Amino acid sequence: LSDTLNLRSPTTTDWDRKIVALLVQYTGVSDVNVLCAEQFKAKSRSLSAMTPYQLCSGDLKQFKLSGPERPVHVAFAVVETTDAKAMLSRTSELLLEVVAVRTEMSDKGNAPIDAMFLAIVDIVELSTHVLCAGVRERSLAQAAGFDARPISDEVAMLAGGDAKHLVHLAPGQVSRKADFIPPITTAIEGGWKPPSLPPTTT
Repeated sequence: LSDTLNLRSPTTTDWDRKIVALLVQYTGVSDVNVLCAEQFKAKSRSLSAMTPYQLCSGDLKQFKLSGPERPVHVAFAVVETTDAKAMLSRTSELLLEVVAVRTEMSDKGNAPIDAMFLAIVDIVELSTHVLCAGVRERSLAQAAGFDARPISDEVAMLAGGDAKHLVHLAPGQVSRKADFIPPITTAIEGGWKPPSLPPTTT
């Protein structure tokens, strides 16, 4: 239920639905939606206690994608929450930690990270904002079509001056596997390459 966002994620399979139906009978759960809502609330409570660094480095995956001249290394972190407003109000501090985590990964002797993203996924509204810390991230996000919707006045107020670092994905795009990485891969394979400017927060 958690991984499939209560069977609403685009990665949900028929097998997931069958297993939930079987488990409901086996465990005697009277209302799956209530159970899932409690799961989501518990998860959001734990997120509120996490530091910005923990949020940026927790659910983080790295990808090596085939670029026009060389492989492009992308890191993509995801935070799923029922309280997206609270998370978006932390945009400024999250920006600093995205840069810190990206630098940390690049300094570990591996290939430098060309771009790092942090997705804030509203698991109630099935809506996603992606934080783009630098020039490279903004360029790749635009090439991937992440800026499908304008930033609302409410989000702009929550994020303040750092709202310029946010993009708002199309409705229902909530999955790293199905919605975030495929368009990034398509953009890179289609010719996108990192701008010569280094990724920064300015």
